[in-house]
Amino acid sequence: MSVYRAFSTPLYKEKIKLDKKVINPILSKMEFFRLPSDDGFASKDVFILDNDLAPIKPLIQEKIDEMAFDIWKFKDHYTFKIQNSWVMKHIEGDESTIHHHTNSLFSGILYLQCDKDSGNLMFLNKNNWCGNVFSFDFKENNPLNQDVVGITPEDGDLVMFPSTTQHMVSKSRSKHSRFCVAFNVWVEGPLNKEHPESNSQLDL
Repeated sequence: MSVYRAFSTPLYKEKIKLDKKVINPILSKMEFFRLPSDDGFASKDVFILDNDLAPIKPLIQEKIDEMAFDIWKFKDHYTFKIQNSWVMKHIEGDESTIHHHTNSLFSGILYLQCDKDSGNLMFLNKNNWCGNVFSFDFKENNPLNQDVVGITPEDGDLVMFPSTTQHMVSKSRSKHSRFCVAFNVWVEGPLNKEHPESNSQLDL
């Protein structure tokens, strides 16, 4: 028997080599504010990849283009751009509740500093094959039956996903602060270019 996994949600994971001698001094001077939800800190700068962390923006852009053009097979008349970006800081006890990103095509997280106890990134399937009407017991988890996919991040891990994907971060049990830069990506270019009668332009 063969199984075709139709309409799956792509989760892209890659490793970026970070220069800690450059990154750590920047993080130590960065200005943060405590979130109203009291479960983490966010940088005051929401365009951090255009400012303090500009040196790593080309590294992320390279992976965005690789994902879009080499894996998803978008045609070359599209341009993918980082819209906004910010650093999240979690200390022991912090977490991120279930959320998704709006006004964005896909989103990403680059882990700058973390350890195995600083919280897992978890993706949730809010509309599984049975519409989340039933909760069955399975002999083992696999991509066909699991409703949660968890990632224990390491320094330099880059994760990208459609912005509509529900995700969360489990509570940090680490004595060390966790830092990651989150970003949203939009696209410029013509829609339905091969059919001019219904063509539209999508830009920022």
